Amino acid sequence: MGIKYGIIANMVIQEYQDPRVGKYLRYGYWYLAHKGTIDRATRLFLVLLVAVIWVLAMLQLYGFMQGTAGNDALLRDWTGAQLAVEKLHSQNAPLPPAISEATALLGRDDQTADFMAWAENPNSNWYLEVDYVFSWADGQTLPDSAFVLPESKAVLLARGITVNALPAEAAITVLPKKWQRLKDKKILERLADFRAKIAVVEAQASSADGATAATFSVQNNTIYDLLTPRFAVVLLQAQTPVAVGLAETDSLASGATANLELRWLQSLPLNPRVEVYPQINVLDQTGFRLPAGGETKF
Repeated sequence: MGIKYGIIANMVIQEYQDPRVGKYLRYGYWYLAHKGTIDRATRLFLVLLVAVIWVLAMLQLYGFMQGTAGNDALLRDWTGAQLAVEKLHSQNAPLPPAISEATALLGRDDQTADFMAWAENPNSNWYLEVDYVFSWADGQTLPDSAFVLPESKAVLLARGITVNALPAEAAITVLPKKWQRLKDKKILERLADFRAKIAVVEAQASSADGATAATFSVQNNTIYDLLTPRFAVVLLQAQTPVAVGLAETDSLASGATANLELRWLQSLPLNPRVEVYPQINVLDQTGFRLPAGGETKF
């Protein structure tokens, strides 16, 4: 009796000291009574939460796939546009130069050779510069460069090259190093004017006393004075080159005519045909000027 009274008294004292003890006990009784229900509800909530997360993830994946499809379509559109641009560039690109076979010709003596080939630019409004090297079984020339005007043919030369003997065969390697599209109408007009009004006349060749001479006249009918104009000269028997040379004069005034001559210290076939190729760059203003010190027209 005394012990029971003591416990009750102690509880009364604790409740008196902390009034929340009774409330906590009621919470405990309620949790014990509903523990199973709480556990099932917790598991159901977690399952639903995981399901919601999966649904959201699938929605995100679906949106990503839709966006990827749109990006693919956009990429295809861009690629198609790029291909169209590349096709347009390809269609507007210049045609490659036509390069003839290289020819090795006897030079000033038995220990030297001259090499030549033709380069033709088939484009009407593209200026071309090339680097080239001649080669044969025993060696090759140093690299050189030349320009080829639109719709024109130029002679690629290497003269006085030391050889052990005249090569039976030669080859040429040509690398275009500069293409320039000519859009300025004044430059195109000047090009046409130079082509039409720089005339080569009375070109002929003759042999005598173990030497061959080629003579020709150049008429400058343009409005410009030509400064140190150069002319490549090729002698041909039928279609085969037999000699090549380079002639130049200090100047050729507008309206003037220059008589030029080249000589080779060797007898060549009788009556070879003479072809002359002016090497006057219409893009280089240092090569011509208006008479009386006038400024070049550009």
